[in-house]
Amino acid sequence: MSFLKPRVKASLPEKLISRYRSARRPVRRAALRLRPYSTLSPIERYRRDGYNDLITKNLELNAESVVLDFGGYVGNYTATISDRYQSQIHVFEPVPEFSTALHARFMNRANVTIHEYGIADVDDVRTFGVSADGTGAFAEGAGASVSFRSADYLAEAMPPLIDLMAMNIEGGEYELIPALDHVGLLARTNRIFVQFHRVGPDPIGDRASCRHLLEATHTCIWSYDFVWEAWVRKTNHHPISSV
Repeated sequence: MSFLKPRVKASLPEKLISRYRSARRPVRRAALRLRPYSTLSPIERYRRDGYNDLITKNLELNAESVVLDFGGYVGNYTATISDRYQSQIHVFEPVPEFSTALHARFMNRANVTIHEYGIADVDDVRTFGVSADGTGAFAEGAGASVSFRSADYLAEAMPPLIDLMAMNIEGGEYELIPALDHVGLLARTNRIFVQFHRVGPDPIGDRASCRHLLEATHTCIWSYDFVWEAWVRKTNHHPISSV
């Protein structure tokens, strides 16, 4: 509801806002179809081609599938995946304000586990700027102390095969992807959705470096630059036998 003032919008029930957004998406999509595809920005192409259906539908998941959601925020992505597939979902949300809300939202869903930390090279404690869905190391706003666990810890804690990994962590992907690659977790993941962000001193170079790592084991099946992109594990690549 972009026409509403932030205070008014914040006072409305999330269900009402969600219904409004769902109702306007087909209208926006129809309008975008009237324009030449080459003239559309990456976010407009994403909206035209299916919006978040691209990262939630037809994922070949079930109740036994393991999903990692990095950057849970308020849990909308986790809720959609849980409702649709009943998968075993691990949500990583280091910001106390958001992780507390996630615990409350999913307290009755045994298939959803909330981890009150992020993942990095090593165990660490940092300060994030809190700015709604833009919260992160590069955000401005009130500071929040956040905890991180090492990628080594995660590699040992997770099962041998990860069915889906989703990353929307406001620039943290540039550290997370190399860390996961170093411990072999990328190679153990069937499908990866990642949202790269234009933050930091060299986002274009950082994105290229991360994509180079992903290309070793995965194929990019679609990409909307700095919006979302999807990677699937190559059919000739299998996790190392020792994992």
